[in-house]
Amino acid sequence: MLLKRLRLPLAVITCVIVIALIAITQFLSARERAGNELALAASLIPMETPLDDVTQHIGSPPDHHSLARGVLLNGVTFLDEQNELAQRHGDAEEYEISVWKRGTATAVVYSQDGRIKGHSLQLSQLTSRPAWLRVFLSWMP
Repeated sequence: MLLKRLRLPLAVITCVIVIALIAITQFLSARERAGNELALAASLIPMETPLDDVTQHIGSPPDHHSLARGVLLNGVTFLDEQNELAQRHGDAEEYEISVWKRGTATAVVYSQDGRIKGHSLQLSQLTSRPAWLRVFLSWMP
């Protein structure tokens, strides 16, 4: 008798839990897809491209602009002028730094005189696990 009364509430609770897990998984996947799209777009930027073309290539204006003095090594590593290593690698120059953030990725572009001199990409999350497994593992102690 008790089992018959609990059948409907248990079914409803189970459905709510399943729908919540699906929603969380979709949310995590959407953030990751946005980050992957930015990572791909940033990795295909050739050097000496005009900064305006990069904005069109990525599809939106940068989220943040700033000016910084430093040394750009191999087009990827930027050392601030106060860094000891920067002083060993030559004179500091002024660079415009443009930053795009999408999902789990951040693309940084270093430009000088309106042309790209280097770029880098930071991923806040590198994983090959499926989203449902990441959700499950995030709840474990």
